[in-house]
Amino acid sequence: MIKKFIFFAFILTSNTVISQNFEVGVQGGYGLSNIHFEGTSSHSIGVGNVGIIGQYNFDDRWSILAKALYDRKGFKYSSIRESEIKETLQYIDFPLMAKFHLSHPKEDVRFYIQAGGFFGLFQSAENTTSIKQTDVSDSYETVDYGAAFGLGLEIWVTEKLSILVDTEVNIGVADISADPNQNLTSSATKFSAGLLYSIN
Repeated sequence: MIKKFIFFAFILTSNTVISQNFEVGVQGGYGLSNIHFEGTSSHSIGVGNVGIIGQYNFDDRWSILAKALYDRKGFKYSSIRESEIKETLQYIDFPLMAKFHLSHPKEDVRFYIQAGGFFGLFQSAENTTSIKQTDVSDSYETVDYGAAFGLGLEIWVTEKLSILVDTEVNIGVADISADPNQNLTSSATKFSAGLLYSIN
C-alpha cells in the first residue's frame, strides 16, 4: 500500500514541476464517513486522510486541484449480540476538483467553490467488535468513485506560500460490495487544511 502511495505521489509531483502555473503541497484532514446499504441502519464514524496536492492555475479565477490521499472510510452498526460493530476501509483516493475563486485576485484571503469527482483504490478492510478484529477485505470491490463538491478559503502567507482550509462532500456512486446480492455506496464529509507552494 505504501509503495503504491509513493508511486502515485511521485507521478503527481513530477508532472507538476514541468509547468510554471503549478502549485504543490500537502494536505490532511478529518471527517465523517458512512457506507450505505439495504437492510441495516448504519452510522457515520470519524476518519482521517493525508496526502499531497497539486494545483494548476488557468487564470486568476479558475484552477484544477488534484490530490493523492491515504483515506479511511467506514461505518458502524449494532446487532443483537454487539452494541457497536465498526468496519473501517482504507483507500488511496485521487480527487480531481475544478476550483472557482470568488474573491478578487489581489486579496490575501480568497474564498472559492470546488466541484469534481474522486477515484479510489481499495487497500483493506477490518471489522471490529468488543472481542475481536477481523480482516474483511474480500467483502469489497477494488475501486470506488463518485462526485465531490465543497468550498473553502485560501490564505496567502507570502507571495509563494498559501494555506488552504476547506470542506468537501463525497458521494460515492460505485457499488463497492463484492457480494452481487448487496449494494454498498460510500459517502463522506471532510474538513481539511493544507499548504500550497507556488513553483513559478
